[in-house]
Amino acid sequence: MFEAFNKPALDDTVAQGKTIRFSHDPRLKIYEKSALRWEWDYLRAQHGYKDIDFIGGYWYADK
Repeated sequence: MFEAFNKPALDDTVAQGKTIRFSHDPRLKIYEKSALRWEWDYLRAQHGYKDIDFIGGYWYADK
């Protein structure tokens, strides 16, 4: 499912220059085996995202 849905959605979001915002911090250990972490890892590996900023109750992916 991740390959078929999440990756294309992330690719499209990045291509359109949209903001990537997480409701939870995907770097936390409790999310290691979840789609939340996989999305963060994919953004880092494929799109060059490097950091996450906590602003206004959300985590924003940052290049």
